[in-house]
Parts: sequence; structure tokens; C-alpha cells
Amino acid sequence: MIIKRLAAVALAATMAFGMVACKKETTSTTLPEVRVSESGTVGDFNYTIRECELAKYQQQYFSERGFYIDALEQDDSPEFVFISCGKKDTSGYEIHVQDIKIDSSNNVTITVFEVEPAKGADTEKGEFYPAVEVSLMPWVESVTVVGFDGTVYKEAEM
Repeated sequence: MIIKRLAAVALAATMAFGMVACKKETTSTTLPEVRVSESGTVGDFNYTIRECELAKYQQQYFSERGFYIDALEQDDSPEFVFISCGKKDTSGYEIHVQDIKIDSSNNVTITVFEVEPAKGADTEKGEFYPAVEVSLMPWVESVTVVGFDGTVYKEAEM
């Protein structure tokens, strides 16, 4: 009888420790909630978000985190906002759009968050420029990009 009680206590303690350890790890790696889908409408504007690899000519603008705006020369072209967390020496970094807001003057604020590779993750060495492209239609008055932590991204000078 005593052995059964000791075994039950040991099992309960092991389960409680396991729950605490799992809970602790989960809360330390929590990412912000993404509030926008890959495409949609905000106010009177349509948007599309996609991960992208920057072309060689674009990489020169992103040694550090920032963004720049581009468009095709067609009247019906969307406005493209390229956002990067800058040059990285290994693979595994990501950048995601968390939120897009447009005010009454058609000024857009895009909130993003960056993800680093997990400790011990298998990564490649090299030059990487994690980026995301947000296309907006019709054109907007201005664009501001901010990090989830409040960091304001600098607009790249072309």
C-alpha cells in the first residue's frame, strides 16, 4: 500500500513539473498575433502580402532594417512596399506583417515583427535579406513601417 502511494505521489510530482516546464517554454517563445490575412481590404484599399526574395539591385538598400516603395509605370499598378529586417549572415530569419492601418488622410501604418532562427537550428552561412512585400491599391498618401516593439523602420534612400 505504501509503495502504491509513493508511486502515485511521484507520478503526480512528475506530471506537475512537466506542465510547469512546458508552460514556461511556450510563453517565452510566443510570437505576436497576426491580425491581417495574406490579402484583404483596409478602408478603401486592397492589399496583398507575400514573402519575397530581394533582387540583387534591391539588396543594396537593405544593409539595415528598412523599407522602400516602388511601383510600375502603369496607371493601374499597385504600390509595392518592400520591408526587410536587413542583411543577415545566416538563413532562418523571417519578417511578418502583423497589422495594417489606414487613417482618414490615406496614411498607412504597417506593423511588422521579426523572427530569429531558433537556438541550435540548422542554418546556412551567407548573405540573406529576409523581406516581405505589401502591395496596396490604389496608391496611398504615405507609408510608415514600425516594428511590434515600436521600432520605426527607416525608408531607404533610392
